[in-house]
Amino acid sequence: MKTVAITGNSGSGKTTVSRWLARQGYVVIDGDAVTRDLAQPGSPYVQALVRQFGPDILDKEGNLLRRKVAERAFATPAATRQLTEATTPLIYKEIERRIHEAAEQGSTLVFIDGALIVDTPFERLCDQIIAVLSDAALQAARIAERDGISLKAAKIRIARQTPPERLRQRADFVLENNGEKQELTEKMQLLLNKLKETP
Repeated sequence: MKTVAITGNSGSGKTTVSRWLARQGYVVIDGDAVTRDLAQPGSPYVQALVRQFGPDILDKEGNLLRRKVAERAFATPAATRQLTEATTPLIYKEIERRIHEAAEQGSTLVFIDGALIVDTPFERLCDQIIAVLSDAALQAARIAERDGISLKAAKIRIARQTPPERLRQRADFVLENNGEKQELTEKMQLLLNKLKETP
């Protein structure tokens, strides 16, 4: 079985590619969805965050107060490292479990959707990497429209993510997404054919 990462920064079109692949019947393991699934009240994931950032990051029912977690976790580089060290092993283990489950069910091609794959432990789970890249101005416009924020805030968000040059350097395949969705999915169809042809 082949495991292929789909990565790219916010507004690049990564999610569009992943949703299209899911509609074609492929297993797509969404890193964000994995994190949400792990964040159940009382779970090891939640307990790990409480140990790092304190019990007041939970509401009365034990649910994570995500804004409070983000405020503390991204306040300093050291706090961000604490977040990564606390949660990465748990997320990695769950993604690995889902890959094995897909293999047992007969999948020959599985995709992992994640913004943070390149230069992280998750890269080890992937046989190949697809980077979805877009013009920075176009990315910012998409983010601003999608999330209802200013272009300035969108540009700040992009600047904090993995540089596109690094994604391009590490990727086995690059999908340039500066046109319409249809154009992007047509490119992905051609790439999918190539992935299916090679072991």
